[in-house]
Parts: sequence; structure tokens; C-alpha cells
Amino acid sequence: MIQAIIFDYGGTIDTNSVHWSEVLWEGYQHVGIPVNKENFRLSYMEAERALAKHPYIRPEHNFLDLLTIKCDIETKNLVERGVWKVSDELRKQKSDAVAQYCYEYVLKVLKVSRPVIEELAKKTSLTFMSINTTDFLIMSLFQRKKQLVVQLVFHVSLTSTRITHSGLHSSRL
Repeated sequence: MIQAIIFDYGGTIDTNSVHWSEVLWEGYQHVGIPVNKENFRLSYMEAERALAKHPYIRPEHNFLDLLTIKCDIETKNLVERGVWKVSDELRKQKSDAVAQYCYEYVLKVLKVSRPVIEELAKKTSLTFMSINTTDFLIMSLFQRKKQLVVQLVFHVSLTSTRITHSGLHSSRL
């Protein structure tokens, strides 16, 4: 008998197993940011490093805030490297449009994954390793009862071999 299911939210529940860099790249193409994939990738990695080093994302931020901040860092990097010559006003407009595109992408995916999660929640306890769902109305499905599960959370950077401890979290199953 399955006692609990532990989810890693990022890239599973939110993007249907599509890597976030691909979702963002699709957003760049959709809004017409004129850069090639290699230059996008470099800015994506720089934003990942910046987000890991600096507390840009705060507890009061929702998922759209996170995407907006990330896209802002990426597009500023494109301009700083001279890859994209654009006014700051247009850069910000396009950056926000990418964030909105990606947010709507997640909402579409959640229309499919939410019923599955709801059905699973009827049969077993659910918990998570990483999640930002306050604006997606599924947090209530992740129950905390029966036993205490302690999660040692590590940040694994895709751009280096460095693994850093980022916290000890517990949740009740």
C-alpha cells in the first residue's frame, strides 16, 4: 500500500516534464525577442546563478513574480552583453510578456495535472520537495498528517558541479 507520494514540483506538475529553459525559450520566441538559442541559454544560466546567490525571490512572491524577476534578470543580461539592442522600456515590456506567457503555460498544464493530483489526494497523502503553488490553488491537496517526514533540501546547480545545502524542511504526511 502506498502511504505517500512525494512530488518535485518544478518541471513535473507545472510544465508536464518540459525543462523550464525550453518553456522560457518558447516564450522568447512567442513575444519576438530577437536572440538565438545559445545567447538565450547563456542569459538563462546567468539568471539561474544570480537567483541562487541573491535573495531576489522572497516569501511574499507568487509564481508570476518569480517568473517576472527571472525574465528581467535574463533580458538585462542580454542587453548588458550587447546581444539585444533595445530601449529599457521595450526590454521590460517584452520581459514581462515572456513571464506572462510562461505563467499562462503553467495554468494550461495545471488544468490537466490538477484533476490527477485531486484523485491521488483522495487515495494517499501527498507532499512535495519544492513547490510554489499559493496562486495555483492546489496547496490544500498536499496533506500533512500521520507521520513526520524530514526533507533535506539541496540546491543542485545545472551550471556547475556544486551542490549546496539550502535547508531542512519537515512536513507531516
